[in-house]
Amino acid sequence: MDNVYRFSASDKKLLLTILKKLVAANTVNPPGNEDRVVKVIEQFLKNLGVKYRVYRKAPGRGNIIWSLGDPRLPAVLIAAHSDTVPAGENWQSNPCEMLRKNNLLIGRGVVDNKAPLAGILLATRILQKFSDKLKNRIVFAAVADEECGNKFGMDFLYAKKVFPKISAAVVPDSCGQNREIEIAEKGVLHLKITAFGRQGHGSLPEKSTNAIFILKDFLRQIRKLKFTRRTRLLSPTTIAVTSFHAGAAANVIPGEAVATLDLRFPPNESKLDLLAKIERLADAESKKWGVRKFKFEILADLPSSETPADSPLVKATTAAMQKVSHRRPKIIGMPAFTFAGVLRSQKIPTVAFGPGKLEECHRANEKIREREVFEFTEILVELMRSI
Repeated sequence: MDNVYRFSASDKKLLLTILKKLVAANTVNPPGNEDRVVKVIEQFLKNLGVKYRVYRKAPGRGNIIWSLGDPRLPAVLIAAHSDTVPAGENWQSNPCEMLRKNNLLIGRGVVDNKAPLAGILLATRILQKFSDKLKNRIVFAAVADEECGNKFGMDFLYAKKVFPKISAAVVPDSCGQNREIEIAEKGVLHLKITAFGRQGHGSLPEKSTNAIFILKDFLRQIRKLKFTRRTRLLSPTTIAVTSFHAGAAANVIPGEAVATLDLRFPPNESKLDLLAKIERLADAESKKWGVRKFKFEILADLPSSETPADSPLVKATTAAMQKVSHRRPKIIGMPAFTFAGVLRSQKIPTVAFGPGKLEECHRANEKIREREVFEFTEILVELMRSI
């Protein structure tokens, strides 16, 4: 198996057909409805004669798993997610109809994560021809709920123990245009914070304590926090204010104000220390205003992680990418979070790589170059044949 598998015209046509169907399957999360993608994959696998299993924690929230190779061999997992974020505004085309224009593919999820998922399906068809020569069992998964915390997806699957013992994993969700291998990710904390004041009549603000001002002062203090810890691949901790809401009517001084925070931290930052700093600021603010303590709620809690750069998996992925693309990939860390963090928390060596640009994720008119999708699939096939 020395020769790189190169795409035929029929391969390219089939991949684009698959991707068009996946984009048309609206899986905006919430609510998810990942069963729509599961149905597309089920039909594809039935045509190949490949067995599969579907797992659901709730109606409509399907996860589908299939495999190739000898079940007695060590297992390598390839996992992509099937949900997308909402389309948002300012689209110039229907986000659920893939548009092909000037060698670009446009539609919600073409980068994150449906083009890689289409590549995984075509790779299944190609690798099926070599299944008796594979050195590992390859386990494929299209997983729900990655965009909203993994409750109905990867966390659920691990709780049910549906995977065999996994020796290594590939996550095609790092958006490095097939030129980067992501081996480290920041952890994620999403916090909902409620500040309390004293509600009152709009004509008598001096008789009330406006929760908006209390929360605003707290958020101003948050911005002053400094973080110097970093790793070779990851920048220091960041905190972003992502929403703010208060008030019930124009003539009522609000007694509550709510904000959400997005915290991203490297492996050498203590999550508990980070939370303690924020809570101390909140306590000081509530005492200053003479009101009750802030309320904190954790909406998402995802681990930071890193795979050693000298691991066999990283070396094999580097060789496969170089063989197909004739470029040596860059080893990187990523501020965003993928399944790789979940898998590394299970002590599984994991790499992430894929087509597309990270800045295209979650934006209007999300787009990806056709050739990157084809190249990604060739790299994946090469890696699975050689690993």
